[in-house]
Amino acid sequence: MSTVGSYRGPNIVTRGLVLHLDAASPNSYYSPNGGTVWKDVSGNGNNGTLVNGTTFADDTFLLDGTDNYVNCDDILPSGSQNITLSIWIYRRDGVVNDYILSKGTASDGTAGSTFYMSNGLTYVRFVATDTTPTRSTNVEHGGIVLNQWYNFTYTYDGTTIIGYRDGENPRTNTSIAGPLQYVNQPILIGSHKYGGRHPQADIGSFSLYNRALTAQEVLQNFNATKDRFGL
Repeated sequence: MSTVGSYRGPNIVTRGLVLHLDAASPNSYYSPNGGTVWKDVSGNGNNGTLVNGTTFADDTFLLDGTDNYVNCDDILPSGSQNITLSIWIYRRDGVVNDYILSKGTASDGTAGSTFYMSNGLTYVRFVATDTTPTRSTNVEHGGIVLNQWYNFTYTYDGTTIIGYRDGENPRTNTSIAGPLQYVNQPILIGSHKYGGRHPQADIGSFSLYNRALTAQEVLQNFNATKDRFGL
């Protein structure tokens, strides 16, 4: 198992924080009690639900690559334009198009998807769709290896998607504009709405903001938590 270590928070940015699930915080998940609720420690009560026996070990949740995932419900407000998503992940396989995160899917046709984050052997890709139903764009980080912790953070300010790996290495795309296409689907970690395409991975934390963090704030969040992940 990957070792995360003890909880170091909460020195992360809190302005605009809508959801914060942290496997290393006993306030978020207290393993002696077990259960299927991964509690939101942002103060907003947007808890996640562990599905199909997702297990906990070493301050992280283990997705088995078969049917485990986390359901965060449909918490993104309709018409949302400015968001930030951040996830700590330890990938154990690189199956192409396994869904690390999703809200809707690429196969929804003209309905598009709000966003999804997919997996490949040597890359991780984030795709978002705006209110022109068939117009989507992506940012991608290559050179990604298995069996190593990474933090991926994605911001959208209504004009530009920026993806960060480990607080830096920004990738940008400006080919969509305006509010994100709103799809009435839950945010899922490790699946999409039809099921399947489950990555084999460990998840340390997941955060959602209702605004686009600055590059300095993204780096602050990374530096506040990186020691837990051996970085």
